[in-house]
Amino acid sequence: SPVTRLLIDTSPEPGNPAPSKLTAQRSAIGPCNRTGNALQYYMPFLELASPVGALTIEEQGDAIVRIGWDGASRGAATPLLRETARQLEAYFTGALTEFDLPLDPAGSPFRKRIWAAMAKIPYGETATYGALARQLETAARPVGGACRANPIPVVLPCHRVVGAGGMAGGYSGRGGLSTKFFLLDLERSGARRS
Repeated sequence: SPVTRLLIDTSPEPGNPAPSKLTAQRSAIGPCNRTGNALQYYMPFLELASPVGALTIEEQGDAIVRIGWDGASRGAATPLLRETARQLEAYFTGALTEFDLPLDPAGSPFRKRIWAAMAKIPYGETATYGALARQLETAARPVGGACRANPIPVVLPCHRVVGAGGMAGGYSGRGGLSTKFFLLDLERSGARRS
């Protein structure tokens, strides 16, 4: 069954008897229980063992919204979560080079533009922060910020974004640069086999 992932206080604000706008938006997440003045909403998630550690995959509104290294101990196996796990497993064995999943990362329209550009970097290749910045008519620093804030790593391949001259840059996922190097090496070896 789904596991509690989000608590929202639904107490009315002083002078406003209606629930907050955030509460109304979040009520679409799934079933809830009332505990005092707080509602507990359930967001389906699933844990997947991977070569880069246990990944927690989260779904909301029929889209993947987050992949992280939370180490959740149990989850709800929805069809989309099972398909995401299947594709990630195929990716880690080198059998999949392009994900086909509905994604809805939380972020500003600007960051979503950066993530969309990042998603177009081909498997086994890299692009520099500066090249993506020029493509999007921005500076390299916001590209790095979007990589750091990427809520769906591996699938949205922030690991394919590198510094000038092929320098690694950074990686915000568990393991930092060692995880980034692992993913890049995995893809390079898979690209050579193709």
